Amino acid sequence: MYIRCGYHDITLELSLLEPLLQQQVTAQVYRYQLTPGEDMKKDKPKKALILVLGVLLGGMLGIGTVLVMDGITRYRRS
Repeated sequence: MYIRCGYHDITLELSLLEPLLQQQVTAQVYRYQLTPGEDMKKDKPKKALILVLGVLLGGMLGIGTVLVMDGITRYRRS
């Protein structure tokens, strides 16, 4: 897509924007900034929970691997 930015195009756009400068805009701006009342406590993961979940997941994966390997060896023997 080719966009022309010649002198006449820019003057046309400026003439279209000119009426906006004549408008009287009345707006109220509010700014509110709350000062911190107490110290923020950062959330951090519980080390014990991560350890327990890691042990459970590792145990399940280990048991699953042993069962699959045992199934493969029994299938090959028969």
